Amino acid sequence: MEKIIVLANGLEESFYNYVQTKGYQVVKLKESNSTYQSIAKHPDIFSFSLGDQLIIAPEITKYFSEDIKNHLIWGKSKIKREYPGNICYNVARVGSFAIHNTKYTDPVIKERLECQWIHVNQGYTKCNTLIVNEDSIITSDKSIYKETIKEGLNCLLIRPENIILRGLDYGFIGGASIKINDEIVFYGNITNHPDYPQIKKFIECRNLKIKYFEFPLEDIGSGIELVIN
Repeated sequence: MEKIIVLANGLEESFYNYVQTKGYQVVKLKESNSTYQSIAKHPDIFSFSLGDQLIIAPEITKYFSEDIKNHLIWGKSKIKREYPGNICYNVARVGSFAIHNTKYTDPVIKERLECQWIHVNQGYTKCNTLIVNEDSIITSDKSIYKETIKEGLNCLLIRPENIILRGLDYGFIGGASIKINDEIVFYGNITNHPDYPQIKKFIECRNLKIKYFEFPLEDIGSGIELVIN
């Protein structure tokens, strides 16, 4: 089994090194001129994982080796500079559910993904959703919270504070973290978040560990995982 994760380019080397110690091959996504700079190298803007295949915006094909390209599916949507033209791949998949502003979801994702769709007003759904397990999430978005609770998912609503997104007022917790095996790994120091006690309890009650780094917590775009058997 080969495990690959797509991450933004230009991150702290300690973060890449840690991910690699967990058995992942890292693909680094460089900045694109398709959209605005704050999210221009965020993997969750340009790709969506089906598990053993990635649905991707055509412009990022060049970052993958030839052996991985057999597991790529081109989406039909080109990434545009402004919202909502840049949200088409930013879908949060939680167990048997997919959460998104479904008016803008890439049609290939809708065709390929067998799930129950939850429509929300938030377009940057993957960015704004930390997927803890198959029925539990953390978000700062009230529409995600409201609609997922209706469907019986466990959702912790937190304040949209203390997460950097360069060029904007703040970032999102989904984009500041990745789940690796039995750990939620934060890109930066999550303990400085005002809701850290609740976040810690929510994660640890689900038998998961927390890993963080001693630099400011930053939204770098959700890591997108590909597992090839």
